[in-house]
Amino acid sequence: MEPKTSQMMFMKLIFSLFFIFIVGCTQGNCNRKPDMGNEDTKAANVETVWVYKYDGSRQCGLGEVISLGEMKSELEELLIYKMEKRNDGLMRTMNCGAPTGMANVYEIAKKDLELAKKLGFKEWSFAK
Repeated sequence: MEPKTSQMMFMKLIFSLFFIFIVGCTQGNCNRKPDMGNEDTKAANVETVWVYKYDGSRQCGLGEVISLGEMKSELEELLIYKMEKRNDGLMRTMNCGAPTGMANVYEIAKKDLELAKKLGFKEWSFAK
């Protein structure tokens, strides 16, 4: 093969790969954002809120941590769409035994908010 022919083949290969990449991205594969919502709540068109209770964890490994599952049993009367462990993001002193700010957070129907509050939960008002 002549050097010009191999260079032309190489350029065609590069162009073809670039073209495939661009076409693939225009189909939404490169810029698709993950769906962060819950399909159940969207399908049912239910307005939801997040409620929480601190999990009992303390700095330096002190305190008795309550798992998401254990605390979920306190909300057994309510339908829980999603549950997460979150930090409230507040500043705290660094002392052994001080709260960590970790909370068990549950997504419930907004209509159930008052019942959750009666069970000792609060509406999540911190940043996600």
